[in-house]
Amino acid sequence: MALGVNKEKAGYSSYGAGATDVAAPGGNGTTADCKRTVLSTLPGEAWGCLQGTSMASPHTAGVAALIVSQFGRVGNDAGTLDVVMRPTQVESYLQSSVIDQGLPGYDECFGHGRINALRAVLQDTSKLYDAMAPYCPEYAE
Repeated sequence: MALGVNKEKAGYSSYGAGATDVAAPGGNGTTADCKRTVLSTLPGEAWGCLQGTSMASPHTAGVAALIVSQFGRVGNDAGTLDVVMRPTQVESYLQSSVIDQGLPGYDECFGHGRINALRAVLQDTSKLYDAMAPYCPEYAE
C-alpha cells in the first residue's frame, strides 16, 4: 500500500482481501509536486519527484535490506560470501516493527501497518498505534 505525505492511503493505491502486508511512502500528488511525492533518481544522473506503488516498493525493499544487514548471517552460498536471512524471517521482522494505523491490528487497507526503518533495525516490536493517521476512505462504505 502506498501512503501520501499525511500517512493517508494514496488515491491510486488499491488492495484486496489479505493482499496488503505493510504500507510505505509512495506519494499522493502530481508528478513534479515535490511536497506531496517522493524524490527519486532518474535516468541521465537526474532527480525528479514521482509517486506510485513503484515508490513505496523500494522503501519497503530498503527496510528489508537493513533488516538483513543487521540480523542476517554471513553465509557461503555457491562459493560467495554474502549476508543471508530466510525471507520468512525478514517478513516477520518487517511486519512486527511497523507503526499500526487505520483499524487497530491487521486490516486490509494498511496491512500490519506503516514501515519504520529505525524500529526494524532496533527490532522494536512493541505495539505502537498512530491514532492521528487517517483511516482508509473505504472504511466509511
